Amino acid sequence: MPWEETFDDDAVVGKAMNVFWDRGYGPASMADLIAGTGITRGSPYNAFGGKEPLFLKALQKHDKGNRRALLA
Repeated sequence: MPWEETFDDDAVVGKAMNVFWDRGYGPASMADLIAGTGITRGSPYNAFGGKEPLFLKALQKHDKGNRRALLA
C-alpha cells in the first residue's frame, strides 16, 4: 500500500518552525521535530524530504507571514 499523507502540511510546517525557533537548526533533531509536530517518524522524509527542506519551508512560511504583515 502506498504512503498516504494524513496531516495538514501548512500546520506541520508552522509547528516545525516553532521547533526550529526554540532550538535552532543544528540542535533541532528529527526526534524534536517529530515530537513538536505530532507526525510519525517517516513523515518528515516522505512529505518534505528531510530536515533541511522542512526548515526551508518554515523559513518561507515565516517570510510570507511577515511580509504580509509589513505590507498591510
